[in-house]
Amino acid sequence: MNTAKRLAIILLAYALSSLVTGYVVWASQFLDGKEDVGLRNPGFGLFIALLVAWFASVPAGLTVLVGEAKDWRMWWYYSAAGSFIGLVLGMIFNMTWFFPWLGLGFGPVSGGFYWAIAGRRSGAEDAGERRAILIAMGAITLLAALFTTPLMMGVR
Repeated sequence: MNTAKRLAIILLAYALSSLVTGYVVWASQFLDGKEDVGLRNPGFGLFIALLVAWFASVPAGLTVLVGEAKDWRMWWYYSAAGSFIGLVLGMIFNMTWFFPWLGLGFGPVSGGFYWAIAGRRSGAEDAGERRAILIAMGAITLLAALFTTPLMMGVR
């Protein structure tokens, strides 16, 4: 598989994982019965999915980097990483009492989505292709950190 195709699969898997997670977070807003009427629009779920993708990009990028570098194809690695990322983001954006638990509980599902699409084929057979993927993922993660870190400093 060439480098561009592999990167496209990685980014698609991350986007779908974020989309599913965003809509679960959106739907969780209706559990306590105190939701704002404006939140009922499904388009708001897409907005939350974009926020999930943005704020989880650095830890998820590091997870993918390690998985690709170490050739880890285990589903539990991506599930555990998704759970940890979900727990931490749930604690940072603690909008309701169950947000950290939602992140902890849904993280394995999100990581499982990523694994099913891209993680189970992590690590390139060709050394040159692996190096190119690691460099590209490192650049994407660094770029995400440059844009996300200033925003995270203002969250708390």
